[in-house]
Amino acid sequence: MAKAKPDLSDGQHASAEGEAAEFAWPGWSVPAGWRQVVLGELVRDVFSGGTPSTKRPEYWDGDVPWITSAYLGDALHVSEAPRYISREGLANSSARVVPAGSLLVGTRVGVGKVAVNLADVAISQDLTGVVLDGSRADVRFVAYALRGDTAQQAFRQGCRGTTIKGIPRRELLRIPVLLPPLPEQRAIADVLGTVQGAIEATERVIAAARELKRSLMRHLFTYGPVPPAEAERVRLKETEIGPLPEHWQVVRLGEMCERPQYGLTAAAAAAAPGPHLLRITDIQGDRVEWAAVPRCPCEPDQAARYALRVGDLLVARIGATTGKSYLVEECPKQAVFGSYLIRIRCGPRLFPSFLKQFTQSDRYWHQIDAFKGGKLKLGVNIPILQALMLPLPTLDEQAEISQTLQAVHGKIAAEEKRRAALEALFRSLLRELMTGRVRVTPHPFALLRAGCPPNVGG
Repeated sequence: MAKAKPDLSDGQHASAEGEAAEFAWPGWSVPAGWRQVVLGELVRDVFSGGTPSTKRPEYWDGDVPWITSAYLGDALHVSEAPRYISREGLANSSARVVPAGSLLVGTRVGVGKVAVNLADVAISQDLTGVVLDGSRADVRFVAYALRGDTAQQAFRQGCRGTTIKGIPRRELLRIPVLLPPLPEQRAIADVLGTVQGAIEATERVIAAARELKRSLMRHLFTYGPVPPAEAERVRLKETEIGPLPEHWQVVRLGEMCERPQYGLTAAAAAAAPGPHLLRITDIQGDRVEWAAVPRCPCEPDQAARYALRVGDLLVARIGATTGKSYLVEECPKQAVFGSYLIRIRCGPRLFPSFLKQFTQSDRYWHQIDAFKGGKLKLGVNIPILQALMLPLPTLDEQAEISQTLQAVHGKIAAEEKRRAALEALFRSLLRELMTGRVRVTPHPFALLRAGCPPNVGG
């Protein structure tokens, strides 16, 4: 008995002729041996999911993994689910189980998200399960193809609706795919998978280093710069900000620095004369690309008053980054700071590097959040910063704490730079490999597996 065609809302089956023409790949022709098809030509089955009633407890916490589009991220594969439903919940809802090795596609919420499930999983109505014909298409290759620019454009153009803009099934199955022979599909997927695997491994290193830094901060701001094995020997005292070594002081930030200063209100422009104007948006990941920071016209007395120098600590005073800090470790000779920043200059008893580390600690953020009262719009101001309480170790201890935490921060920064380079490589490979502008030679074993004789002897 012949397999039924995938269900289309309008009863029409997608075909290659004409359907993908509006999404033609400009600037180059279809590579030799490749075909321009639409997703519907590669599909054995396609279906949506659903959500069991949350008013029926017996429908939940069973043994059937269940996911929504919110769980799909950058990783290609999905190997586990955040929630489980019962067999009864599966039977009494629109939820359906997608067999392992299929595509999970965001079609209602999270439109355009794509992943491959490594195990059978039930899906919500936000997702569509797409079971491919394995004799024609490698599921990893198609998943990567759907993440490419042309397919993502098709997702965006195919969206319909007012409140929730989803992509109808007919439009989903019309998404264009450039399809090489199956061995080359697998070879391309292997290359992209190798780079993505390196990205994911780097992300795990970054996550571990961040957790190490959080643990170190809790230890160092409680016991001081002593090895964990010697922490029990440190005599502690209870303070307003938690336990501290007995010889440490608790001080107000205003006692340890010059009066903080609000930044310059000025219009920034890339070609404007005058100094660089550092804004909140120029600080990304605790880094500033000074070459990209715009300039602003200002009078000489303003340039002098708002001039930045090494050792200045800047704090965001409003918006989503309220309370976040940036320590100026290098800057152009002519640079000022914008009005949404507050500058702090430390006195002789407080190292800027130690203060910077403290502004990343839980003890700092508990105070900032308390002052804000949980309201983003409140922001922070100079009196709030001056009233902040912080621990004051000896200068030698401040230096040792700063150096320890900076070493871990340097590791994180190096891994983040590596991740950025890998992500750039992945994007380039995705574009070049998926259009055939860069070709990958399949391994001979892959050719044999696909039933093609390898090219032997040159």
